[in-house]
Amino acid sequence: MSAADVRRDLDSPDPETRRRAVAVIPDLAQAEATDLVLRALGDGDWRVRKEASQIAFLLGPNPSLLERLVGALFPGDNVGLRNAVVETLASFGRSAVPPVVAALSRLDADGKKLAAEVLGRTHDPGAMTALERMLQDADPNVRTAALEAIGDLGSLAVDAASRILVGTLASNDMHMRLASLEGLNRLGVVVPWEKLGPLMPDRILRRAALAAASRSGRLEAAEALGRALGDESAAIFRLALIGLAELALGTEMPPSLWKEHRVPLDKLARERLLEALSPEASDVDARRAALVVAAVAGESAAIDLAIDALIDDAVAREADAALRLFGSAALHRILARVAHGDAALRAAAISRLVALGDKHNEDAVRMALRATITDASAEVASAALAAIGALGAPEDIAAVFAVVAERKPGSLAAAQSSLVTLAKRYPEDARYTALVARRDHNSRIATSIVIGALGGEVLGTVADDVAFLAGALSSPDPETRLTAIEAVGEVGSELGMEAIEYGLADEEREIQLRSVSALGCLRTHDGRPAGGDRLVELVLKGTDPELTAAAVRALGDAKDPRAQASLRPLALASSPVIAVAAVETLGKLEDPEGVDTLLRATDHPHTEVVKAALLALEGVRDPRVLARYGLALSHEAWDIRRLAADCLARFGGEQAIQLLKDKLSAEGEPLVREAISRALGAIEAPSTVRRLATIAPPKAEA
Repeated sequence: MSAADVRRDLDSPDPETRRRAVAVIPDLAQAEATDLVLRALGDGDWRVRKEASQIAFLLGPNPSLLERLVGALFPGDNVGLRNAVVETLASFGRSAVPPVVAALSRLDADGKKLAAEVLGRTHDPGAMTALERMLQDADPNVRTAALEAIGDLGSLAVDAASRILVGTLASNDMHMRLASLEGLNRLGVVVPWEKLGPLMPDRILRRAALAAASRSGRLEAAEALGRALGDESAAIFRLALIGLAELALGTEMPPSLWKEHRVPLDKLARERLLEALSPEASDVDARRAALVVAAVAGESAAIDLAIDALIDDAVAREADAALRLFGSAALHRILARVAHGDAALRAAAISRLVALGDKHNEDAVRMALRATITDASAEVASAALAAIGALGAPEDIAAVFAVVAERKPGSLAAAQSSLVTLAKRYPEDARYTALVARRDHNSRIATSIVIGALGGEVLGTVADDVAFLAGALSSPDPETRLTAIEAVGEVGSELGMEAIEYGLADEEREIQLRSVSALGCLRTHDGRPAGGDRLVELVLKGTDPELTAAAVRALGDAKDPRAQASLRPLALASSPVIAVAAVETLGKLEDPEGVDTLLRATDHPHTEVVKAALLALEGVRDPRVLARYGLALSHEAWDIRRLAADCLARFGGEQAIQLLKDKLSAEGEPLVREAISRALGAIEAPSTVRRLATIAPPKAEA
């Protein structure tokens, strides 16, 4: 299609015909394409303008197109064209900044507002200087637009943006103060109370100021938010409710401080709070906030509601926070819920006992837990076992040992974990319990767990322990054999080699894999790796990818000096399972030659290997690593690009910043853009304190 054909179709009354004409513009000569895409950007149909904006992005950013686009910011009758030009220029990122800035002095007020919007959307912190100059413009709308744009760029240059926005809070222009507050709220910047407090009484600024108060970490803010809870406006109540909850959740103010300074509620505020707390309330964000506010206000009627809410995924986090704020005042109500009722709720209540118990009530808590570690509900029993692992006394070892020996379905894993914790805390009591039970075949798993937890010398000498574990490997029960082989590895003696060979021949896959892992833990009497030869043999054999990968990881754990030479070629293996294991292991070893292998692994055809290589190279201060991270920012897989951004954030330095900025404007995947923006903010290490909302965004709107 020729340029004349495109012009003809752009005059068609049919929007679809015009849209299709726009699609062929890239096939035309540059001068004609530029002219026609500008014409299409001013089309009366939004679909045509959208297509034209996308085509313009494909054509640019070349100087002639940028010049024409900036020219469209000057006065004209076509509003649609100017709006489309804003979107198009912004899509060019930092390339659009110089020509837009150069035109500022010649633009009218409307054009400057549009230019400010472009600069704010370019994601180029370099535009900040020009926007700050615009704050001196004679037109108040231009000044406000510049402030809004500074807020938009703030996530990439937090310190610079917050300095400007906080400074503008003292402006005589009400609209500028409001725009500054709203920008600070979007960024989550903590505004010093000395600057925020004087703004609270202003009716125009009040909503934005209340939203900012939620991040201040000051008791004065809590008092202001508490007073606002009594406002006749339902919108102000909701804003203050969420703000006070954010203040309680997001600052370093300890629960004890809230107990000393309870937030008083008037009658209207209390009625609204109780209404917001209702499980039937449709406003979930308000309910989440109300649970926390009820605690900081000492509203004890909310304790049972908070306990009930522990099993409601929508509000469980806030319910837990509320109970922590209530502290011991909630303990007896929780204990009352432990024995009877819904199993899920009982389990949730039990799990909170660890945080709420203290020396004054530890006996009551332990009694409640002891009564439920054998509960008919596996969920309840598991929660109780986990809690008693944290709170239990020496006399609880035998009871938990017995639960492990019973091997009750559903709670065995929790019982085993609890036994490990108690054994390490009370080793002598654990040894005695294991010695007494050593001939009981039903107690083999429990005894093996104690041996592993204490690293041996439980039944006498290490040789006695290993002999016991070897005997357990002849059990017909796979779980017993698995626990025994894990304990052999935890004991870590070369005396366990024969037992591990037995495990390698086991018919159960999991036992074979755990046996390989245990090989990497064995040591001779003088501390040298005892399983290295066998692991190298397994690696070289390489007939089973899963076992080979396990052997690779075990070689790394063994710190065997032969590991590097064996692992380097495997990092480039065609099997992603083996290659990932080799790459991750090489990353943990001090091997200068391994860096070259890891760099080559970033070209592996399998994305999981590439990601493993990028992570393994972290901490290596080598220009080649930086270059590889930069190349990974252009990888076809979006998750690799996102990981590369995270890696560059940790690498740091001006070159990393430049690589990230170069990619930001051209990146189309939102998750990757977010990662790049986050990386830029991390490298710049802003000193500005930020607290982002956890319940709901800090909005000031009604």
